[in-house]
Amino acid sequence: MPRPRHHHLGNGHAPRPRVSVRRRLQGVPLWPSHSVRCHDPGGRDRLRRLVHGENVPGSYRRLGGQLRGGHHPVGARLDHRHLGHDHDVHTRHHAGGYRRGNGPADVRKVQGHHRHLVRPQPHLHRGRHEMDGDHLGYILALLAVVGYHRGVVHLRAAHVRPDPQELPGGGVVKELEEIFGDHITFEESERLLCKSDVGNLPDVVGISVMDLLIERMPSAVVQPETTEEVVQLVKYATREKVPLTPRAAATSGAGGAVPTKGGIVVEFMRMNRILEVDKENLRVTVQPGLVWNPLEEALNKEGLQLLIYPTSAPSSAVGGWIGSGGIGIGSFEYGGIGDVIESLELVLPTGEVRRMKGNDLDMVVDCQGITGIVTEVTLKVKPYEKVVPAAILFDSLSDLHKALLEIEKSLPIWTMNYEDKEFVRLQHKASGHEGEAKDTLIMAIPESRYKKEDIQRIATEFNGHVHEDPETLWEERFLPMRIKRLGPSIIAGEVYVPNNRLLAFLETVYKKFKGDTYGIEGTLGNDGQNAARVYLLSDEREDFGLGFTTRWGRALKFLAIAKKFGGKTYQTGLYLAKEAPAFFGGERLQRLLKFKSEVDPSRIMNPGKIKQPRKFSIIWSIAGPILPMTRGFDLGESTAKEPVKEDGLLLDWNDHVYTCVECGTCRETCPVYTELRWLSSSPKGKMSFTKDFLAYKVDVDPYMYKRYFQCTLCGKCKEVCQALIPVCDIFEHIRMRLHDMGHERLEAHDMLLASIQENGNPFGEPREKRTELYPDNAKGLISPENPGEVDVLLFAGCVNSYQDLALMKGLMGILDSLGKTYTTLGTEEGCCGYVALISGLSEFEEIGKATAARLKAKGAKLVVTPCAGCYKTLSLHYQEHGIEHGLEVLHLVEYLERLIKEEGITFKTSFDKKVAYHDPCDIGRHLGIYEPPREVLKAVPGLDLVEFPTNRNMATCCGGGGALKMVDLDLSKDIAFRRIKEAISVGAEVVVSGCPACKANLKLAAARARKEKLAKIKVMDVTEVVAKSLKD
Repeated sequence: MPRPRHHHLGNGHAPRPRVSVRRRLQGVPLWPSHSVRCHDPGGRDRLRRLVHGENVPGSYRRLGGQLRGGHHPVGARLDHRHLGHDHDVHTRHHAGGYRRGNGPADVRKVQGHHRHLVRPQPHLHRGRHEMDGDHLGYILALLAVVGYHRGVVHLRAAHVRPDPQELPGGGVVKELEEIFGDHITFEESERLLCKSDVGNLPDVVGISVMDLLIERMPSAVVQPETTEEVVQLVKYATREKVPLTPRAAATSGAGGAVPTKGGIVVEFMRMNRILEVDKENLRVTVQPGLVWNPLEEALNKEGLQLLIYPTSAPSSAVGGWIGSGGIGIGSFEYGGIGDVIESLELVLPTGEVRRMKGNDLDMVVDCQGITGIVTEVTLKVKPYEKVVPAAILFDSLSDLHKALLEIEKSLPIWTMNYEDKEFVRLQHKASGHEGEAKDTLIMAIPESRYKKEDIQRIATEFNGHVHEDPETLWEERFLPMRIKRLGPSIIAGEVYVPNNRLLAFLETVYKKFKGDTYGIEGTLGNDGQNAARVYLLSDEREDFGLGFTTRWGRALKFLAIAKKFGGKTYQTGLYLAKEAPAFFGGERLQRLLKFKSEVDPSRIMNPGKIKQPRKFSIIWSIAGPILPMTRGFDLGESTAKEPVKEDGLLLDWNDHVYTCVECGTCRETCPVYTELRWLSSSPKGKMSFTKDFLAYKVDVDPYMYKRYFQCTLCGKCKEVCQALIPVCDIFEHIRMRLHDMGHERLEAHDMLLASIQENGNPFGEPREKRTELYPDNAKGLISPENPGEVDVLLFAGCVNSYQDLALMKGLMGILDSLGKTYTTLGTEEGCCGYVALISGLSEFEEIGKATAARLKAKGAKLVVTPCAGCYKTLSLHYQEHGIEHGLEVLHLVEYLERLIKEEGITFKTSFDKKVAYHDPCDIGRHLGIYEPPREVLKAVPGLDLVEFPTNRNMATCCGGGGALKMVDLDLSKDIAFRRIKEAISVGAEVVVSGCPACKANLKLAAARARKEKLAKIKVMDVTEVVAKSLKD
């Protein structure tokens, strides 16, 4: 009887999976003098022929599609017209790194620029500068450094993701599933997203340096919710010797949350609750997955505030900052994260739960999770007090430094940051700000301590001048990575430097980094040190990543310079674990390692951190001294010029994907992620996956295909995006490209398209029923067959024509009461195509052109629609796709506001209800229509308008957008229910919207609220409220 196969969780006993040589290696001039160990049959011979440039027969699995049979000579490239299927293969030897626009692309004209979403094609080339023998020799030397170990080159491609294998003992997976239920996943795509943090090492010729050295791919991801679940997990892991990698938001760039031996990633984003707020003793107890910004907001409501929070507060979590350590906003007065922790609960690898406080915190804070898993944290807090921002601009860095030292001695400020003029210049350019860039000090002072004359004195004494708008600088304190818009890649370095040596340090950096494009900013602590950060612009796609890889050494150079001036690394993690002695100090490090050996003798807890994996350590010992001396290949400036578009900003979709900071700020704002909590369901996760997809590292499997459609396209992610990436546009475009590339459409999509083409609506309803909901007594309705001159052409939309019984009756009643003449397209109306567009159906243009032609044929000048999706499509999407109709288009709320202002409306009935207006995403965030519906509602007598906790551009989606219902109806309903609970929290009796899809979904949620006895709340359209108030 064959043994059952179980998921291999990397316990060190099972053999490594067999991997084949990848087609990715073609075109790479490997060195034939070294032996190469390859585990697949015949691989040694195939590799020999690859090395010598001979044709290579056989079948190779290449992510992005299958290559079957045929001869593929070195230098071959892929024609990706049929991605996801057999590829045509062409030989081509070209100059150029990643050649944009080289090969078929779906190109559409969008407001003056073309939009592409194609995978760039790599070509080995000589570039703008000839790559001579010295350069080539350096390439080979670099590859030897990262690939050579014990005289053997291990070829393990970046995308090797073996399926989990058999594990001794059997039944272990079932045991984990019994503990975690649906909060554990073995999905390959989900595991893939846990291989890196925001600072992953670069690829070289498509091969990940990291994957040559460590096993980053976990075999499972778990999301515990309670301490009890964590205890069960660590007991299991200790028993089975399975490595555990704790992971919160993974916003660090030092590799602390990156697995090194596979195993299980323990993700804490479900442990995100506030457990207790103790006002009397000024402390708060929270779980480790809670993000800092929501914590601060919750405390503010209680009249409290945090002592400090990180500069990544919108995205980073409490547990992550404890593990990595550091200082942040408020540290000038209160110190680092370890200084504001009263105590914490630590689950040791033995399963013991221990309360750590005082000196014991040295075994946890800064320690990268190697001693246990934090499950609760008690933080010190203070009474809330408004802070007043202030900023001083300097012409000289020397003057800034003198002012900084004087402020350190004499002013009672809470927090202070500095930005050099180059950082300010890049920020201005990325943000569209105007003004001269100067070296800048930014401060915040508690209101009770703020004295304007103190700031002015410092400015005058040190030749500076006070900034006129410090509030703007303060609001942008969380956006340092916005300069990535100018990259699209960034190489970052972060170090501690003594304040009194900051000037000499920066002057040395400027000298050593001459010719690079970068900016420096920093945060001051309370111990005479500051955390200095450098952001070096680059493009990881250029020159096979070789230039980017060697230029990555500039981050190490930044550290080397800091050490000369008494500084040290900001954190250790994986990449800088060799800096642990200097970071911790000898005595503390010895105590830490002793404690680690006592509580974790099997070394299952986040292995490879503080003490690097042996292979990684050997390579780092070689590369560490070399990389800081490199400047990158002589292929031009450090920032690629080709992808830069208007005013230095990146506009191409491919560029946008690479511009993503992967900070995760979008995650907590996403309504889908809020419900599902898996990284793949968040904008960050999808953008990260898309980047790998464009780089040929992955293909879209059914799991990720569904994830792309589990999105409401609400656009809230863009509102918080540091890099202002149009995420919804990218996902919308990807949906269409997936279908163009051969991914099978969902059955629901095929049915939808067939119904639109046959019946003119997505519901399968006969075309002749479109006008059945029109009122019989409509006075101003002119026959569609011969409308003549009318005031308005009404475009009802499919939902209002077939499913909403009240809206068209109310709308026509309003127009009748105002004496307006109007007509419709009648049974000829047809779908505008919006639902086809957001479903990724390329037939959208055909549908849109037919609708536009019918609109033009009526001869009307003004089109009014009560449907948010129709309005967005007629006014925006048609223009984007070159579909013209030449008509003015208004949403009904805009038209009603115009009538109220210009003609006046006499309301006859009071609407005595407390009303919360829900902003539809399609006319709100996407088109900026916020005030017209509110002005209409304010004009209604008796109506008490209240606001949702999240409103206008930050309004939470109703769950009805993005064609989500076709993919995941339950998820759509859950999102709507969360929105209804928001309305209940502000005491609303009625929720009003300007979108039929929002109304329909929120009505379902209101029914659920009544059933669960939360509240009785009604859902209406703006049209219904106005119509009701116009009646006697």
